Amino acid sequence: MNLWLHSAAKAEISRAARRYQRERHGLESDFLANVTDAFQTIQSDPFQYAKADEAPRSKDVRICAIKKFPSWSFIKTPQT
Repeated sequence: MNLWLHSAAKAEISRAARRYQRERHGLESDFLANVTDAFQTIQSDPFQYAKADEAPRSKDVRICAIKKFPSWSFIKTPQT
């Protein structure tokens, strides 16, 4: 599965990384490494994540938690 990020998602990741940098030097690197790990897991098996209650029933949107950080990602899985 190819991973595509909306420009708003890219901007949010950048903002979060800057925020973590201000909190503690090096924390942004930890955050970005965890995001990268999550993206790799998403690409290998997006269906392992729970469906998002907030999504319309017609859409297969799932939630992937970012380890160690109070962030999350929504995943829209490919149509089968």
